[in-house]
Amino acid sequence: MLYWSAHNEVGTHDLVRQALKDGKKVFLPSCDTRQEQIYPCPVEEVPGDLRQGAFGICEPCERENRLQDLSELDLCIVPGIAFDRRGNRIGRGFGYYDRFLRKLSDKTVKIGVAYAFQIVDNIYPTDGDTRVDMVVTEDDLLVADRR
Repeated sequence: MLYWSAHNEVGTHDLVRQALKDGKKVFLPSCDTRQEQIYPCPVEEVPGDLRQGAFGICEPCERENRLQDLSELDLCIVPGIAFDRRGNRIGRGFGYYDRFLRKLSDKTVKIGVAYAFQIVDNIYPTDGDTRVDMVVTEDDLLVADRR
C-alpha cells in the first residue's frame, strides 16, 4: 500500500507507477469521512483510476473493490508531517492513518517517508497514535528505536 502524494508531501507518483510497471499489486487509500477511516483500494493505472476525494487528495475511484483482508498487505508506506527516531509520527491531525495502522498485521512493514528536515528529536504520542517501523528520507533510513 502506498499513497498518492499531494500538497507538500514526499512525492510518490513515480514509485506508484514503477510498482505497477513491475507487476506489483498496488493499493492506495480511499478516505471515508463519515466513518473517519481509510480503506486500501486497488489501482491498475494512474492517474486514470484516481479521482479527487476528501481533503483534495486523489484516491481510487473504485471504493467497492477495497481490500477486505488487511493481512495481505506486505508493506504500508505512509506520509507524515514529522517523525522521530522511535517511529512516532505527526499526521494531519484527523487520526485516519493511526486508526488504519492499528488494524494491520505485525507482519506488515510500516514505513514513513519524509524529508530530512521533518525528522525531529521527540514526538510525544497520545494513546491514539501509532508508530511506523522505519522512516526513509532522502538522506537516511531510520529503523525505529522501540525503547
